Amino acid sequence: MLNFLKKQYPGSIVDISQLQYMLKKAEGYGYKKVGFILDRGYFGRENIQHMDECGYDFVIMVKGMSESVRRMILENKGEFENIRKYNIRKYKTFGKTIKKKLYISDEKERGNTRGQTP
Repeated sequence: MLNFLKKQYPGSIVDISQLQYMLKKAEGYGYKKVGFILDRGYFGRENIQHMDECGYDFVIMVKGMSESVRRMILENKGEFENIRKYNIRKYKTFGKTIKKKLYISDEKERGNTRGQTP
């Protein structure tokens, strides 16, 4: 894995307010076809919309156990935990991509399906 952009901030700076700054910095370095892996501190409607506008792919951890997250988990519980096609052998775990909107006014159903078996 290549870490192309890393900046450490004091713990008191809110991640959600730093994303646009970080994206401008990446653009300034000339990065175009890149993706980001973001922790839950970046989860927010404005950040997700901004990532879409910039055309960046991203993986983002959702915040806590909101009602929508809990509903997604319960709707899929038992559907992938022991099904071979969802086995990620390298990590000795199971996983499944769920296509859903992340917030009420979201215009996209999220969930990367590239290279995945349905």
